[in-house]
Amino acid sequence: MLQLIRDRAQGLFVWAIVGLIIITFALFGLSSYLGGGGQASSVAEVNGTEISENQLLRAQRDYLQRLQRFQGEQFDPALFDSPRIKREVLQGLITRELIQQHINERGYQPGPTQVVETIRNFEVFQEEGRFSSARYKQLLRQQGLVAEQFERNVASDLAAEQLRNGIIRSAFVTDAELERYLRLKHQQREIGYLVLELDRFLDQVELEASRIEAFYEANRSRFMSPEKVSINYLELDLKRQARTYEADEQAIQEYYASHRDNYTQQPEQRQVRHILVAMNAERSQSEARDKAEQLHQQLATGAEFAELARQHSDDPGSASRGGDLGYIKRGAFDPDFEEVAFSLDEGEISAPVKTRFGYHVIKVETVQPAEVKPLAEVKDTIRQELRMRQAEQDFYEKVSELERYSYEMPDSLQGVAEQLGLEVKQSAPFTREGGEGVLGHPKVVNAAFSEEVLAQGRNSEVLELSDTHFLVLRVNEHNPAQQKPLEAVRSQIARQLRQQQAHQLAAETAQSLRTELEEGEASPAALASRHGAQWHTPGWIKREPQQGKSLDNTLRQAAFRMAPPEAGRPSVTTTTLPNGNVAVVRLQAIQPGEVPAADTLKAERQQLSAAFGTSEYNALLESLRREAEIRVSDKLSADSN
Repeated sequence: MLQLIRDRAQGLFVWAIVGLIIITFALFGLSSYLGGGGQASSVAEVNGTEISENQLLRAQRDYLQRLQRFQGEQFDPALFDSPRIKREVLQGLITRELIQQHINERGYQPGPTQVVETIRNFEVFQEEGRFSSARYKQLLRQQGLVAEQFERNVASDLAAEQLRNGIIRSAFVTDAELERYLRLKHQQREIGYLVLELDRFLDQVELEASRIEAFYEANRSRFMSPEKVSINYLELDLKRQARTYEADEQAIQEYYASHRDNYTQQPEQRQVRHILVAMNAERSQSEARDKAEQLHQQLATGAEFAELARQHSDDPGSASRGGDLGYIKRGAFDPDFEEVAFSLDEGEISAPVKTRFGYHVIKVETVQPAEVKPLAEVKDTIRQELRMRQAEQDFYEKVSELERYSYEMPDSLQGVAEQLGLEVKQSAPFTREGGEGVLGHPKVVNAAFSEEVLAQGRNSEVLELSDTHFLVLRVNEHNPAQQKPLEAVRSQIARQLRQQQAHQLAAETAQSLRTELEEGEASPAALASRHGAQWHTPGWIKREPQQGKSLDNTLRQAAFRMAPPEAGRPSVTTTTLPNGNVAVVRLQAIQPGEVPAADTLKAERQQLSAAFGTSEYNALLESLRREAEIRVSDKLSADSN
């Protein structure tokens, strides 16, 4: 039962990695929708529908860029050249195509409103947090797409998501299944164990020099110094370029005055009262206006505002408080109401103001001015902003020139540098794993080891490291991977072989101990002591780690994989721990788990149902694959070998 759950949980993980390709935008980025067309060779075919090499390259690039943002410094740039990643991404595209064909055959479609709402929520189409129709049309136009085509793509992916959710959410668990699962999940096992440490067996190992030499010859490819390159490169960095510009005091003061809202710590607040004369079925607009004007005239002749509000205001929330709305900020009320409320002086009363609620007479009691950071506190920030604005005026023109000159002069960077007034920089040698600073950027590493740059000796294309940082490079020196001499790795090989032989001796000893423990002729403690080990009795353990009980997770997993002990005969197994030591584990008894309280069963049922549903969805995917005609190009098939 629990193995089934583990398999289905694995399905959840696989879906997280591969299945999310359903929502192409979310995983592969906008380019998977917007990528340009053009003729390209096919890398796969699914029931007659081709997947182009361009589609694969875009999907692979976008996936790895997202993975890099997620992993940060832990990201391995070598993944850009990884055949494994390329195969996994291609399998994701094949899966997506199978699902699209499945939903097309059955006519699944999301509602038009849902498609529109999904597109409006894409951040790439938003400006200042809101959907921009102009930006939407601009991005589509740049990629040669019309809105109808893009919206069909989004609709297809939404339909695929609805199919997946429909299958997963329709799964259910019977009471009997839930009870069995919970008794297994909360089961406890009583164990004892000993650990044979490798260090005790190393002294027994005799290692001949011929074995070291034979291992070296049989594994020469494992003992290579890594391939390295050093590069020459030109950089354009907007932030660095901005430092060469100056912003005078007058410009800083003018910017501060015109952008005070940017430096407001506490916006202006006003204590406001109002009298609302509502328009409704019993009172027309003209009648409401006339009554509001009458109230305004009474106030002008000295009537008490709070008293009139209590008697006449139709706002149930403030009438009893004399119309007091408390302190208000901009953005919380009707724009017409706010425009007047924030234009009055303290103590001033407005003429009737019309909003969609009716007519308001407004009085400002108190004004709390906005709290704005002083110029001295933000001067450096403004200076940097003004420098950036000045630098931007010619920065991107310079980027265009860098692209043109590096293309026109592909065999050198010196001429390009002279044209643009830049300095040719030279790097230290680095491997495919990258180096320090810009040398660790995946785009730089990928370009430096590319066919065009490394083998053909050409300049790279201009690399966009960020929106404000561009770079072009060429190889300065290439050091191919070289065989390390035996003497340089002899001690490494000897250590590895000694460890392997020591582990073999420990495993043989563990098997002997297992037999003795099963027969039960000697006490576990005596057997452990005979081999310089200690018999541990953690008692009853659970599947999940317990506070106050320190137990290696490998031991825990081994204990719960063991068969139940038979009458009068314990169950014994051996397992290798992560540090190479070998453990012998004896299972003495099993205690069925208790079903938790009813208030926790809902979450447990949902978890198990999700596992069942995911298994059913994965079964659909497997069925579609079995029935489909799928062809993968010979080149990619060869890469998988």
